[in-house]
Amino acid sequence: MPRAQLTGNDTYRQKLLHVEKVTPMRQWSARQASKLKKSDYRQGYLVQRRN
Repeated sequence: MPRAQLTGNDTYRQKLLHVEKVTPMRQWSARQASKLKKSDYRQGYLVQRRN
């Protein structure tokens, strides 16, 4: 049972109503993770987020 149903406090639920849904992704395999690490995938993603 969600906590809001027990306490009546839905403060956080209200704040999250307009947040976009997260797109599901498959978990990376060890091989995929290694390739992404070697290609500095995370650094490229972080640069895009700053803009």
